[in-house]
Amino acid sequence: MSLDEVRAVWNAVNREHDRSVAWMYRHADGTVRVGIGHILERVEDAFGLRWQGIAPLPTHVGRGLAAPSRSVEEIVAEAEKIGLPSDLVAALREMKVPPHRETDPVVVLPRPTEEEAIRADWERVAAMPPGLLPEAYYVKGALMLTESEIDALCLAEFEALVEEACVSVDGFAELPTPAQLGLLSLAWRGKAIDAEAVRRGDWALLARASDESSVEHEASRAAFEARAFASLAPVQDAAPEGAPAEAT
Repeated sequence: MSLDEVRAVWNAVNREHDRSVAWMYRHADGTVRVGIGHILERVEDAFGLRWQGIAPLPTHVGRGLAAPSRSVEEIVAEAEKIGLPSDLVAALREMKVPPHRETDPVVVLPRPTEEEAIRADWERVAAMPPGLLPEAYYVKGALMLTESEIDALCLAEFEALVEEACVSVDGFAELPTPAQLGLLSLAWRGKAIDAEAVRRGDWALLARASDESSVEHEASRAAFEARAFASLAPVQDAAPEGAPAEAT
């Protein structure tokens, strides 16, 4: 199987073992994450993502003034018509600009910059207890990623993991597909790859190591790794050559 095909399988593996969460949440290990387990270790890691939900800048702040509906001449004519005292009519005639009427107050709070909005949301999540259900970290107005952006993150992570695996393991691209997937999953969990065991083809050792290295929130993914490695290990309980077959 080519790396292109492994890439497609890897995306399915990710979605099997981790939910796709559009907003930021706090993983059981304490890290802030988004999408399919994408780690945002620092708030700066979130700045380059294309978040949805950042409101546009306001165009007006303060109290508005309604435009005058009549000219000075019209106001004076109306005052004379209704019989206002002559001194008041004279004062109205001296007006250069007709009085404006204040509108109702307009209260518009200036929105933070994009980075300030991202920082506020990241810090809100980082201050919450870790390991809750993702829904616990959602609030109205929370910043979110589209599924296409999440897919792009997965692809970028895959390329980075493959690059790391190729440096750690000679001939990584030529390994059997289960080996590639298991090693990529190990790297995704931040575990060191035993390159010597890979070189020897000691898949049974790698299967045991994956199983023993997991903690509760990694159990599903670690079990996948163990199955992948175990599928490559020779059968340990095969009868030795020349031994009599069991009676049926």
